Amino acid sequence: MTTTLIQQKHPSKILEQYKPDNSKKHVLLLMGGESAEREVSLISGRGISKALKEKNYQTTSVDVGYDIANIIEQIKPDVVFNALHGTFGEDGNIQGILNILRIPYTHSGLTCSAICFNKLLTRYMVEAHGVNMAKCKVVNKGNINLNEEPMPRPYVIKPTCEGSSIGIEVVLEQDNFSFNEYQWDHGDELIIEEYIPGQEIQVAVIDGKAVGALEIKTHRKFYDYEAKYTPGGSVHIYPAELPIEKYQEVLSISEKVFNLLGCKDVSRVEYRYHQEQKKFYFLEVNTHPGFTPTSIVPEICAANGTSYNDLVEFLVEKADAVKL
Repeated sequence: MTTTLIQQKHPSKILEQYKPDNSKKHVLLLMGGESAEREVSLISGRGISKALKEKNYQTTSVDVGYDIANIIEQIKPDVVFNALHGTFGEDGNIQGILNILRIPYTHSGLTCSAICFNKLLTRYMVEAHGVNMAKCKVVNKGNINLNEEPMPRPYVIKPTCEGSSIGIEVVLEQDNFSFNEYQWDHGDELIIEEYIPGQEIQVAVIDGKAVGALEIKTHRKFYDYEAKYTPGGSVHIYPAELPIEKYQEVLSISEKVFNLLGCKDVSRVEYRYHQEQKKFYFLEVNTHPGFTPTSIVPEICAANGTSYNDLVEFLVEKADAVKL
């Protein structure tokens, strides 16, 4: 599976309109878009659309383009379900449009979305409040010597603003790697972060309450795009194999981060757990967790008695307008 950045602007396209008898609210489902995560968004959107129908909502599904504000005004929905991923979808842009139009929408608001999509801004916020993170260095293509290592190996290269592990490179001691070979496809600024060995832990937070922690194992070098969205690319262990006191600790940290950043409705908080140090290292918050067949938040919720369809309904009913 590969990712493709949409290079040319396209107009919005109505994919489907569904109006059952005795329908509830009219939900406008936004999906697709023009980011590098377009394909993931379309997969999430198809699952959400099916759930909305089964919950008896009137639904209009739209593949989002440059004219989406006009489309929203024409459709006049009761609620917008934001299933967009990546740029323009979870970075505050669509949230700003919906705030102006005074239309209730799902997930977090403008400011939270903008901060959480930017890994550097997120770091500044959470570190200032005592949340543990790996050491890092910010580099710019214009001021880095591409023939020198930015920090001692092992380390991780991260674009400042991307999701779904797009653009991430893990550089281990034995790797034959040079910055001259790195593709700067996602902006000129990068975060170089100390690599933390250990367990990959993901926590689902619903309406401010951490409902469970899941561990991910993969045969790949790290939990990359392929591991996330290819069936069999990773193994999910729920609940995460952690000592009881550490399991409770990561739930507590996740609630703190969710509230500190002003998240709403649902988020996924990611960590590495260093077993020797017995310490969690916070990685990032995803304010728009996926709803694909391999997505983590629906899986954790289902294990706790909330089905995929019920989770979608919860988000629709929690939606409100003007989330700054």
